[in-house]
Amino acid sequence: MADIFLSYARADQPRVEKLAAALEEAGYSLWWDKHLRSGHQFSDDIEAALAKAKAVLVIWSADAVKSEWVRDEAAIGRDGNKLVAARIDDTLPPIGFRQRHAIDLDDADAMASLTQAFDALIGGTHEVATPALTKKRTPNAALLALPLLAAIGGLGYWAWDGGLDGTADEVAASTSLAVIPLSTLGNDDIAFLGEGISGSITNDLARLEGLQLTANASVNAVAGQGLSAAQIGEQLGVSHFVEGQLQQVGDEMRADISLIDTSNGAQIWNKSYRRSKNALQSMQADMASDLAAALQSRLGVGAGRVAAAANVDPRAYEAYLRGREAQTRRNDITKRRQAYAEYRRAVSIAPDFADAHAGLAYILVVSGGSGDLFMSQEELKGQYVEALEAVERLDPDNLLGRAAKSVGQLRFEADLEGSIRTAQSILDEAPDHAPALYSLGFIHLRMGNHLEARTVLNAALNRDPSMKTSRARISLASRRWVIIRACRNMSVSAKAATI
Repeated sequence: MADIFLSYARADQPRVEKLAAALEEAGYSLWWDKHLRSGHQFSDDIEAALAKAKAVLVIWSADAVKSEWVRDEAAIGRDGNKLVAARIDDTLPPIGFRQRHAIDLDDADAMASLTQAFDALIGGTHEVATPALTKKRTPNAALLALPLLAAIGGLGYWAWDGGLDGTADEVAASTSLAVIPLSTLGNDDIAFLGEGISGSITNDLARLEGLQLTANASVNAVAGQGLSAAQIGEQLGVSHFVEGQLQQVGDEMRADISLIDTSNGAQIWNKSYRRSKNALQSMQADMASDLAAALQSRLGVGAGRVAAAANVDPRAYEAYLRGREAQTRRNDITKRRQAYAEYRRAVSIAPDFADAHAGLAYILVVSGGSGDLFMSQEELKGQYVEALEAVERLDPDNLLGRAAKSVGQLRFEADLEGSIRTAQSILDEAPDHAPALYSLGFIHLRMGNHLEARTVLNAALNRDPSMKTSRARISLASRRWVIIRACRNMSVSAKAATI
């Protein structure tokens, strides 16, 4: 069984072959049309390969969007929750596939993004060298900082997927958590799944800094006793707990989970999930990610800091929290759109809510235009400027607003020095501010300061262990620094030999 089913337009084969070779060299097994056997029904072979593959990689292009075969193969991957999309030109994916981010294979981080996506579906850890797939699109030479823009703000999606801001008025309390095994409503056949999913979620959440988690054995000892929220808090010594239900209905698994405050029994957050019984692993992964987002955005866990709710319309504050929650997972295009919509709702209800304006400015500047938020670059910049002006009027010291300004100085003004000054001013005030750390780390990397980049990005990663882009950048910076150091040692040795 192949790890990856590769779907592409035949006209793109010369370029796709280079990508296939790089993936196979990294240890992935591929199925693509070179495996079709003479004398067989092509459609039967393709359907069988699609069904068995763990991931479906679709390469969108001007020719691919016109291909019915590519569209059908992409649809099967999407419906099976195993689609990974990439593109080799500026053509948008067809309607029905634009809600999923398509990795631009011209980007410097394209291979890291692909391996992260594949390893999440397939398992294991791989490293893929970057093949030369297409000619690079030539940037405007007048913008000297544009290579940095492509990596940090660019003309499209800015691939930071972690790190929340601090504000002048923030709420952050110590959080301890227990994940109660999911109830299976008396169905003993799936009881082990309820315990297994809860245990996996606990392990995944352990990466969040500042979160105290109760061991599974202790939690299992009090599960099913019908205790009140206060009793659970007292017996386990936790401020919050997660509970939920798991049901099997035919071939579908249904789960509902809630985050509860033990001090008053209030439900802080909840979400429902529906997946085929063969997709339990992806459901559990989504549960853990969603819970991590809720803990950061609503309780200030880890890198998250949450604005105080005083004097804010409750409807606007709830929209703000939902925006922050979506922002923590903005590597997903649907989450970026959700964050944008929630922040817009918050500022429409409460025009003087500075933190909501800051969130809106930030999500705008780290997103693309028509492909991400269904607006032109001009419209996006206009909304960004308007939101940033509101922040500077209402709360000029707002950290996320200043982080959004730093990115905007790069993206819209090509002002590298100004961007660095703004980011550094944030770190002088809040040394653990993740967006500013990421910004400086990426700038150092692009300037060739690989040791500095590795140091700063490691600091960012310590604040947010789920930061995939930071992890990939650290690896790149480390490799380059090793090469530079080796070259320097060789140079010193050569000089010594001539003395």
